[in-house]
Amino acid sequence: MERKNKIMAALAIGAVALVVASGAVRCSLSDGGNANQAPEPEKPAAQAILDEGDAQDQDAGAAAQGGFADLKNTSWESEDGKSALSIIEGALIETSDEGSSVIYYTVDGESLEGGMLTATLSVSREMTGAEEQTVAVVRPGQGGRDEIACDKLAATYVRKPSAPAGPIALAGATSELFEEFGKGEEEFAAILSDYAKAASPGATAAAWSKEVWIDYGSKTKLTNFTLDDVASTIVCVQLDADGKLGAL
Repeated sequence: MERKNKIMAALAIGAVALVVASGAVRCSLSDGGNANQAPEPEKPAAQAILDEGDAQDQDAGAAAQGGFADLKNTSWESEDGKSALSIIEGALIETSDEGSSVIYYTVDGESLEGGMLTATLSVSREMTGAEEQTVAVVRPGQGGRDEIACDKLAATYVRKPSAPAGPIALAGATSELFEEFGKGEEEFAAILSDYAKAASPGATAAAWSKEVWIDYGSKTKLTNFTLDDVASTIVCVQLDADGKLGAL
């Protein structure tokens, strides 16, 4: 059940709980009083392989630089261009004109040799279904782009080059947020853009949760944004006691 709970957290959109230090007070700024449950900030399992300004070169050879966890939040396409693969934490999502399918997985073991990553996975088609083992192989393909093959996937997929990370646009942020934190829209956008460069280079926008948590003990304030990447990554932005804004 622990594995399934982790997968559900990765697939849910803005539905996880944020635990705040003792004495914290939640102040909902949402219109109509429909406060969402506070989501827990989730840090990426591994830092992204790409680096701004050198995305094309570092996009190739991902398997040579790390394990299967480094492929989280990456997008792939079939060689014929008719289907696509998204890898998020705990799930492989295939999409085509015929619809989409999900393979839930955990990594049982992996090895790296000669730039080729071989990962042994326990997989199931249903979140609570019976698991079976399979092997996924990630290796450099034609043109230096990584390719992934697995007998549970409908095709062999080639990794899409990631677009250079640009500035993040804020969605739903209001003057109430900026007044509460004493920071402007540009400052929030800069913090979220820096976070996305490392954790989710494909993200272009961040939606505000419309909630703020105040910890009077530590004199800090927290609020959440959801990126528009394939994993709907939740980013917690904190204003510390010194007035410094940062992403957790």
